[in-house]
Amino acid sequence: MEAVDASWARRALPGFFSPLEVVASVPTTMARAAELAAAGAPEGATVVTEEQTEGRGRLGRVWVAPPGSSLLVSVVLRPPAATDAVWLTVAAAGVALAGAVDEVAPGAAPAGLKWPNDLELGGRKAAGLLAEARLEGTRLAAVLLGMGVNVGQGAGDFPAEMAGRATSVSLAAGAPVDRGELLAAWAGRFLDGYAELCAGRPGPVLAAYRERLVTVGRQVRADRIGAGPVVGTAVDLTPAGALVVQTASGARVEVLAGDVHHLRPA
Repeated sequence: MEAVDASWARRALPGFFSPLEVVASVPTTMARAAELAAAGAPEGATVVTEEQTEGRGRLGRVWVAPPGSSLLVSVVLRPPAATDAVWLTVAAAGVALAGAVDEVAPGAAPAGLKWPNDLELGGRKAAGLLAEARLEGTRLAAVLLGMGVNVGQGAGDFPAEMAGRATSVSLAAGAPVDRGELLAAWAGRFLDGYAELCAGRPGPVLAAYRERLVTVGRQVRADRIGAGPVVGTAVDLTPAGALVVQTASGARVEVLAGDVHHLRPA
C-alpha cells in the first residue's frame, strides 16, 4: 500500500481513531480493517484511502469513485455489547454523517437517511454505510464500520446507470466541500453517539435515526434476502432495526435485511 499525505485526515480525526492508516489505493477499506482486527488492532484503528479498486456497498454492489473525490473510511470498533450493536453502530454513524453534512454543506440540507444505511440529499444517494460483525464463538469481538461518501464528484463522474440516482455533497450544496471538514464534523458526532451505545443507552441514537429516516411514511418495495418482495407503506422501525411494512391487506411485515425502493415521492 502506497502511503500519501495523511495530514488532512490526522487533523480531522480525534485521537480515538488510532492507529491511522492513510493510503493512496486499497482494494477496500473494509478488507484492510478486517486484517487489522484479526491481527488484534485496538478499538479505533482506522483506514482512509484516496481510492478503492474493489469498493462495494450493501449486497455486494460495486462502489466506484474517482481518486480523491470521496471519503472512504473504515474503523475497527470493539463495543461491549451484543450483536445488535452492529446495526446500532451504523445508525450512529448515519446520524452523525447527516448532521455533519448539514453543518459543513448547509446548501445540501436537510440530509436524510434511507433505510437501512444510505444517506440521501435531494432524494439521491450521496453515501453508503456498512458494518460487519466479527464473532469469537457467540461473543461480538469487533464491528467493522465502513463509510463511503461522495464529496467532490461532478455530474459527469457517475456511471450512466447511476446518474439519475446518485449525487455528491458538493453537487447538492452547489459549492465545493472540503473532505477534511466533513470528516471532522462526522467524527465528533459519531463519538458522542457511540459513547451512548457503549454505555447501554441506545435511546438517543434511535431517536435521532428515526428523525432522519425518510423511508417511514413512504410507499416502498422491500426486496428481502431469502424471501419474496413486500410492497406497502413503511410505517415503523423496531428496536432491532427492522423496517415495518404494512401491506394493502393490512398485514405488518418486519423486514430485517434486504433492499428497499421508494416508490413515490415524499
